[in-house]
Amino acid sequence: MQHHENINKPLYKIAEAEEAARIQAEAEEAVRIQAEAEEAARIQAEAEEAARIQAEAEEAARIQAEAEEAARIQAEAEEAARIQAEAEEAARIQAEAEEA
Repeated sequence: MQHHENINKPLYKIAEAEEAARIQAEAEEAVRIQAEAEEAARIQAEAEEAARIQAEAEEAARIQAEAEEAARIQAEAEEAARIQAEAEEAARIQAEAEEA
């Protein structure tokens, strides 16, 4: 009977070692998956930041276009005021000429 126990003991230890190796491999796989998940989350955050920056750039471009349109309208208003002043000056000269 003693001999039988000696044979089973090494088999039991081998089974324990194999189980420990399997658990270790699963733990390493879990660590790898966790690292991949963290990398995916980091990439997702960077993509969201890039989308936010893109939206801000589009808003800035829209504001720039509005500012350029406002400047164009301002220039047209100044040109209209200059033409109005010239027309008033011409009318004044015309009235003076008619009086003379």
